[in-house]
Amino acid sequence: MYDDAFTKMARQINLQITNNILLGKSPVREVDHVIFNGKATIVFWSNGDKTVTKCSSDDTFDKKMGFLMAYFRYHTGLTKTQTAKTLKRICKDREE
Repeated sequence: MYDDAFTKMARQINLQITNNILLGKSPVREVDHVIFNGKATIVFWSNGDKTVTKCSSDDTFDKKMGFLMAYFRYHTGLTKTQTAKTLKRICKDREE
């Protein structure tokens, strides 16, 4: 299930990156470093930005998922709520 969801996320990220390039915005940022703290993942980007994602109390923390969520949010520009809705839609489409 994760593989298909990640494939869809990668496609959306690529689309956003392409749009950013066409709009004259800088493309993908490099990861400077990552901190895993409790159920939080904090990604620091090469330009000084940071993205924080947190695992909900009823979920099991997964470093890969935390990083991928932060990467997805940063490169798509989606808010936490928009990301949740997008992933819910992607996963729902997969289950049908």
